[in-house]
Amino acid sequence: MYCPRCGAEYVDGVTECADCGVALQVDPAPPPDLSGELNLVSVLETGDAIRTALVKSLLEEAQIPYLARNDQLQDLFGFGRLVPVNPISGPVIFLVPDEYADEARDMLAQLDDPDD
Repeated sequence: MYCPRCGAEYVDGVTECADCGVALQVDPAPPPDLSGELNLVSVLETGDAIRTALVKSLLEEAQIPYLARNDQLQDLFGFGRLVPVNPISGPVIFLVPDEYADEARDMLAQLDDPDD
């Protein structure tokens, strides 16, 4: 028995997922189709560690998938996060799938102008 939501496997006789609370299925859910190409779009660049954390939090809260390019490199080279933008790795660049780009940009624009 398998949970169709989280994919957890259960022994026979269990009818409901302990984590999700949904009814179990006999067969596991098929794997997601990953054959399509993912087009990522840049929505924000920043070298500010506080702003980086805030943007991550906002995107996660809105359930917008993202990639924070150069985020971990900030601490690896040069002066790390002691300078606004690490001269070796550059700023953190937030990329989202193109279907989320407008929503993400609108939400992140409020960081610059919170009165809107």
